[in-house]
Amino acid sequence: MKKTLVLLSFMLCASAQAAQLLKDYPSCTTSAQEANHLKATGPTEDPLHNHILARVEALSDDLRSAKRTRTVSASDASALIDRIEAVRASADRDVKGQGFLSAGERASYDRELNAVALAFCNPH
Repeated sequence: MKKTLVLLSFMLCASAQAAQLLKDYPSCTTSAQEANHLKATGPTEDPLHNHILARVEALSDDLRSAKRTRTVSASDASALIDRIEAVRASADRDVKGQGFLSAGERASYDRELNAVALAFCNPH
């Protein structure tokens, strides 16, 4: 019984510590990322597209780092990175097709990236 309690308390402490480590990643402050969307500079002429690209890059980097440090499992990180890459590809297609990213599209992509950040920063 004592061994079970010790193991359980260790697991709870490790889980709380991992959750705190995740909150330290820049991607976990989505409000700051959204507020800076007009300041985003990048590879394209479109500031809205550059904003999405910057968020994609930040989230991807944080997920890869968390995967390396084993704060997030490899399978969870890979699934979230796939979602992020889908946003990047879709935004790139929109810009290629119409020459810019609309505010509505940017908002939609931000919602998806926020959902990824929420899943990453607040694991079950």
